[in-house]
Amino acid sequence: GLRTAVVCALAVAARAQDDPASLLAQGEQLALEGRYAEALPILDQALELDPALAMAWNWHGHCHAGLGNPAVALASYARALALLPDYAWTHYAVGMAHRSLGDVPAALDAYSRALALDPAHFKAWQWRGFTRNESGDHRGAIEDLSRAIALQPEDAWTWFSRGRALIASRDLAAAVVDFARVTELTPEESWDGRAQEQLGYLNLLLGRPDWSLWYLRKAEELAPGAAVHPLLWIRRLAADEESAAAFE
Repeated sequence: GLRTAVVCALAVAARAQDDPASLLAQGEQLALEGRYAEALPILDQALELDPALAMAWNWHGHCHAGLGNPAVALASYARALALLPDYAWTHYAVGMAHRSLGDVPAALDAYSRALALDPAHFKAWQWRGFTRNESGDHRGAIEDLSRAIALQPEDAWTWFSRGRALIASRDLAAAVVDFARVTELTPEESWDGRAQEQLGYLNLLLGRPDWSLWYLRKAEELAPGAAVHPLLWIRRLAADEESAAAFE
């Protein structure tokens, strides 16, 4: 009866604590929920039982990265790669850890290894593009972010980032297209007017002051006082007293 059921349940629970695969599943779920500190001791237990469990090392590294310990994460990823060298996600994760540590060349190399193994790895294209742009390789960034957009065309942040790279490459007309796409993909309030602000400046540079004024006003409407630059340009572009009063 009830006693038998309780005994069976306890036996199942005990077996789960001795089963590396079950422990890995528990740790993975906690990591996916962002509960990294809770996941780590469970993953440690799984690895103590089976040090050859490559995915446990991967999640172990992911948890340390999530807790702000990228150097420790790299050690775990190295153990994972020793067991499973052709797993693209791990190379991507190594790139993220190196990026956190400020080692841009190592990060770019790791992203490239991930892409050689999996050319459809969206995050590797995206983050290699981000990193290239930050390091001054704007054309390379545009190529990478274009590949990311082809894989996930609804990701607004990739469009925004490619727009920034296009500005750095002096392709202002193309940048307008990308920032306009951001405004189509996301609710206005989710970007605090950042895309509209960029569109305001770009339209001014392209000789379209009316559009510039409209976008800068929209940026200020979405994020009042978030940045002084839209207000300065509104005052300069708008002659009416209402805009001047808003500035004051």
